[in-house]
Amino acid sequence: MKQRLYKVCFVSILQFLSMTIVSHAQVQTDGTTPTITTGLCASNCTIRGGLQQGNNLFHSFSEFNINEGATVFFNDPGVVNILSRVTGNNPSNIFGKLGVSGGSANLFLINPNGIIFGKNSSLDVKGSFVATTAHGVQFGNQGFLDTSASEIPLLTVNPSAFLFNQPGQPIEVNSRTAAGLDSSGKKIFGLRVPDGKSLLFIGGDISLDGGGLNALGGLNALGGRIELGGLSEPGSVNLSVDGNNLSLDFSDGTDRADVLITDGAQINVVSGGDGDIAIHAKDITINKSRISAGIGPGIGSRSSQAGDITLKATGSLSLTEGVVLNRVDEKGTGDGGNIRISAKNLALKGGDINLTSEDFLNGGSERLAQFFQASSFITVDTKGDGNAGNIMIEVADTISLESGSVILNNSESKGDVGDIAITAKDLYLQNLAAISSASFGEGKAGDVFVTTTGDVVVTSDSRIGTTIVEGALDNPNKRLPGELTIKAKSLSLSDGGQIDTFTVRPVGPDGDPLDFSGRAVGGNITINTTDFVDISGFSDVTGLSSGVFAFSDSTVGSAGNINVTTQDLSLSKGAIISAQIFNASKGGSISINATTFKALSGGQILTTAADSGSAGNITLNVADSILISGTAPKLSNRLDLLRNGLIVFDGQTPERASQRIAIFNEIGSSSGLFANTTPASTGNGGQHQH
Repeated sequence: MKQRLYKVCFVSILQFLSMTIVSHAQVQTDGTTPTITTGLCASNCTIRGGLQQGNNLFHSFSEFNINEGATVFFNDPGVVNILSRVTGNNPSNIFGKLGVSGGSANLFLINPNGIIFGKNSSLDVKGSFVATTAHGVQFGNQGFLDTSASEIPLLTVNPSAFLFNQPGQPIEVNSRTAAGLDSSGKKIFGLRVPDGKSLLFIGGDISLDGGGLNALGGLNALGGRIELGGLSEPGSVNLSVDGNNLSLDFSDGTDRADVLITDGAQINVVSGGDGDIAIHAKDITINKSRISAGIGPGIGSRSSQAGDITLKATGSLSLTEGVVLNRVDEKGTGDGGNIRISAKNLALKGGDINLTSEDFLNGGSERLAQFFQASSFITVDTKGDGNAGNIMIEVADTISLESGSVILNNSESKGDVGDIAITAKDLYLQNLAAISSASFGEGKAGDVFVTTTGDVVVTSDSRIGTTIVEGALDNPNKRLPGELTIKAKSLSLSDGGQIDTFTVRPVGPDGDPLDFSGRAVGGNITINTTDFVDISGFSDVTGLSSGVFAFSDSTVGSAGNINVTTQDLSLSKGAIISAQIFNASKGGSISINATTFKALSGGQILTTAADSGSAGNITLNVADSILISGTAPKLSNRLDLLRNGLIVFDGQTPERASQRIAIFNEIGSSSGLFANTTPASTGNGGQHQH
């Protein structure tokens, strides 16, 4: 009986201790600073005292944890920075609320053993917040604060660097707590600092888990700065402090750790201006998550300038069913920011939906919509009163886009579209992937520059192109084209892969073209490869030919020119190079400079005029040999597919798609050069020279 009684008492004591621990914040000072906590630092705990040196206030703890439901506030006596170090051996578990009361000091949490923010964690600060697993913090030339339980030297200047004497320990952010409203009045979740402030995480590996698509947890610094990064070996990370504006510098070449953003996580700095995001890592993985900057709906001014998104990976950057977006939103005012990406490899991937030709019937299916919804996007655009920024991507090795993934610069307003500049060793696009600059409003289309030292491969209905939709009458002179330039070792287009510059008439709600008479001039295409250009076949899904296209279907406006310079140029199996015109203006000309030229099994070069406009010229400057032979296979079998492809991808009305197919039939399937007019047109044919 005594044994049973002792056992019951022992269990009761354990239960009491467990309940006591859960209700407390578990904050314990180490005696190296005159830090004062209220009582046992239970559910509502205020930390006072500390060691003040100039504008810095130091606190030192052997343990620092906050359980769910608990709050810990540091009292600010009017300093710039509050620095709290953890000298024990355990990580900090922040599962409740961490904040600052009485002032707007920046708060630093320093624990070299790791930091974990739980799903119910939150911040209540009025300045910026920094979490780091560094082993020390440098203060200019005055010295450094280490994380041993030692005396703190005289450190009165702002912190200037984070010091790692071994690889940094992880920082995990799982917060899904309601964090108020964003600039549009929409609820946001996760950790948040006040608008215009900075939110920095510097450690080893950093993971951000949104908790699922319905939780949407993450990081929020509207109009401020969010920066993530870490080291996988000893080194340092420089810090710049300007009041509440903090930023990092990883320029010393030290090996970096990884950043993982997953499961519906959001990184958000969207506001009425400013707002920067920067990530520094070896591998950056963004999975079913979203990174957003720009100007929100209904806010901003003509002097507003959105900040930039900068992603730097010394290894790979992988975006799977994710979004990286810098946008001027609808009714927002101001200019958008840029997206800058540098990596060894860049991969954009979509979902696992496999499309068939039936999915394109009658303008597309629900599966087609699901396919693109599951795609990955790197996008700079403007829907409001302002210009879009630029997209700049530098990759040492390979860029691959697949499954509907898109790199897009776009305008749906009066604003101009920025440029897309891509540099890599090799570039691969497959399965309806795209690199595109498009203007659907009144602004200028952006230029696209692709430069590789190796191969550019575009296949399975993928495209690199620019599109300009005819604008309103009140601004006809801004309808300037987007130029497209590709420099590579080789270019291969197959299975409906395309390089193109399009101008098209907009379509109204009823599906009929709107009758604008604004000018939309097509952009020129320049292709320069040192080895070969190989263009082959058509898509078995959409019926679209592989090829290079510069055409104008606007009410007024000429098509762009196509200039190809290479050693060997091959067109086969129904592939096309085309600068056709579908209005009263002049069609573009095509110039080929090559050592050898082959147009086989239906390969064609076209400058056909299909209206009252004049066809452009075709010029072949071929040093050695020209071979033209054969007809395209399966022509009659692909016309229905082609109709659906024209409707879905080229934005044609059913009537216009039928007209295009009729022109296709009139030209026929034989290989050749066609600088002519269709029977129903009233324009003049062009010339071909070789």
